[in-house]
Amino acid sequence: MEVVPVSHFTQNLAKPYINLNHHGLGPKGVKAIAIALVSNATVTHLELEDNGILAEGAIYMAEMLRENCSLQELNISNNHLGTEGAEAIASLLLDNASYLYALQLSGNNFGEEAASCLAEALMGNYQVKKLDLSHNEFSEKGGQLLGQMLGNLIHYSPRGRIASMLTGGHDGVSTVNTYFLLQQKCPML
Repeated sequence: MEVVPVSHFTQNLAKPYINLNHHGLGPKGVKAIAIALVSNATVTHLELEDNGILAEGAIYMAEMLRENCSLQELNISNNHLGTEGAEAIASLLLDNASYLYALQLSGNNFGEEAASCLAEALMGNYQVKKLDLSHNEFSEKGGQLLGQMLGNLIHYSPRGRIASMLTGGHDGVSTVNTYFLLQQKCPML
């Protein structure tokens, strides 16, 4: 029988920060959390790393984020989201349909297709300022797509989205860490 840490979650719904990392929530547990957060105006930072939420859970989170107006920081790293999960998140980002400014997507088995949809979405997104895509499986082509997106953001950057860092792996797999910093902190860009 799967047990979701309901009491820990419900006790913290009135606090701005909830950490449910490593609780084995799975897609069903995240669906329950997403439903509870749709109209929550208190939680601003949610940690859901390593919960096996899969693409199904990413879809639930994306649906919730379209309605929630308080969540600003989300960590769904190491959840095996894959391409379908990346597409759900990318759709949300492309529509600028959330208040997220920090998003951690590290270690989610994203490949070239995920890189393509995320790069396209991030080109039009003005909300996200900090994004972690490290420890994914981007090919050289995926790294190039994300690198081009970063180059365009730096060149055509609206005020506030100006800096980034891209690093390549040694085995043909690119690791991408992206940081969009406030212009006041880096005036030379």
